[in-house]
Amino acid sequence: MGTADNDSVYKGSDFDGNVSLDSLNLGSDYDPVDPGVDQVPPTPTVPCCQEHSHNKVQMYCNKCDIMVCTECVIGAHNGHKFSDLTKAASKKKLILKKHMLNISKTDCVELEEKLTKVRERKSENLRQTNETKDSLLRKGDELKEKVDRIVQGLVRKLSIQGKLNDDVLGEAERNIEERLCIRRSLAEACNTAFNSNDPVEIIQQEKTLKHTVQSRKDDGEITVPNLMFYDFIPGNVAEENIKEQIGELSEEMFIDTDFKFV
Repeated sequence: MGTADNDSVYKGSDFDGNVSLDSLNLGSDYDPVDPGVDQVPPTPTVPCCQEHSHNKVQMYCNKCDIMVCTECVIGAHNGHKFSDLTKAASKKKLILKKHMLNISKTDCVELEEKLTKVRERKSENLRQTNETKDSLLRKGDELKEKVDRIVQGLVRKLSIQGKLNDDVLGEAERNIEERLCIRRSLAEACNTAFNSNDPVEIIQQEKTLKHTVQSRKDDGEITVPNLMFYDFIPGNVAEENIKEQIGELSEEMFIDTDFKFV
């Protein structure tokens, strides 16, 4: 086709920026409506058309917001407004700059402030948790010390009474052992005299034993002393009572009305 034929093809298309047919690089031997013509893939210096992969994009369709090739211009996009890629890129740069400024000056600044607040809250949470944990452990240690003092006091009282009982029983034990030893000696002496054939020895031993037995009767009766013992009656160690002594965790909700994460 010639240039005149191409002019007739583009009737109805509205080009922005004084786009000329020469800028389309159609060539005098290019016929876009003839699919039988073998197309040589272009050098990939620019993207290929999404619809016609054998063509490079050369125009920008303002209506569809897409880069198109020459076949698109006379085909699916016929009648649309177009810009050359350089002009379209200039407009896009202005939009990108606006977005960049909005993101940098608004979104990023706001997110950085929120990030700072979150990190502050994180540090505060750690501090608060550790302080509460330390308070709880101190209360537990305080109760342990009180329990230990009470138990140690009872043990001390029990030990004192046990020592008193042991002293009394020890004294009674020594007295009984002493008298038992004397009684065994007397029994042995009586047995010796009883088995003797010497009348003089029998008379003398009987007199001595009689006097000794009489004197032993004057020692008084030995009785097992009365003692006082302690028995332990466990108290009611209810978990609720212990919790009441320790305390409980109180919930406290912190709400920052200025902080909203969207």
